[in-house]
Amino acid sequence: MKNIQLLAIALGMCALVSCDKESDATMESSTVSGAAVKGYVGSARVDIYEYSANGERGTLVASTATDAKGSFSVETSYRGPAEIVVTQGSYSDEATGTAVSLENRELRAVITLDKNDRTAAVTALTTIAAQHVDAHAAAGIETAIANANQEVAAAFGLTGIDIASDIPADLSQAATGKAMAQVKYGAVQAGLSQAIKESNISAEQLLTLVQDMSEDFSDGVFDGRSGGAALEYSQALTPEQAMTGLNTAIENFMNSSRNRSGHTAGSVGVSVPAPGGR
Repeated sequence: MKNIQLLAIALGMCALVSCDKESDATMESSTVSGAAVKGYVGSARVDIYEYSANGERGTLVASTATDAKGSFSVETSYRGPAEIVVTQGSYSDEATGTAVSLENRELRAVITLDKNDRTAAVTALTTIAAQHVDAHAAAGIETAIANANQEVAAAFGLTGIDIASDIPADLSQAATGKAMAQVKYGAVQAGLSQAIKESNISAEQLLTLVQDMSEDFSDGVFDGRSGGAALEYSQALTPEQAMTGLNTAIENFMNSSRNRSGHTAGSVGVSVPAPGGR
């Protein structure tokens, strides 16, 4: 009798383990799909890393590449805070049409992955938000991710738009069928390129400006300072100047022949608030 009882227990445990394994198998992978956009970043490398609670890049968990429209899709079983890093590849600058190569320069996004499939945007704005997360992760990673994306959206006049999941349109191409959130988001990105153009700075330096903006906004304000210390920049256009003139730059792009979206400045209606001063 005792042996029969032990056998029954063992079989029951096996059944439970089998059930758990079956459950794990059905939940094993989720899909992360989205696009890298600063202009559509084609033929780029997309790496997804674990992202630690103290704001540091961890283990590589998935890799893929973008297509000509910057789109990507990859499966991963990782759950938790994640950093998406886009390198290599190239895009056509919206304001000038110049082909810009990323090479080893990074576009980033920090998001949270769970059992559900996830849409992710990797853009100039999510790159700025990612460094904000880096700076505030120690106070609570989930809160830091949510706050960074919301604060960057608000700083660029995109309140109510999820910059980490709404895929911006490239307004140098037709935007037929794109949601207005995507068009507004795209207008801000095009405005950054227009601001570089109007300052007689090469299109490739837009990525340098984005890095400068990332460092500047790590404390939540565009004011030329980070952690109380004044920042130094390698080019004439500072983040504060770019933000101050961004509404005009957006309007100028929307009125230019480079805007092929089918939208006008009036129909888009983006209004970027003035940056904080020192």
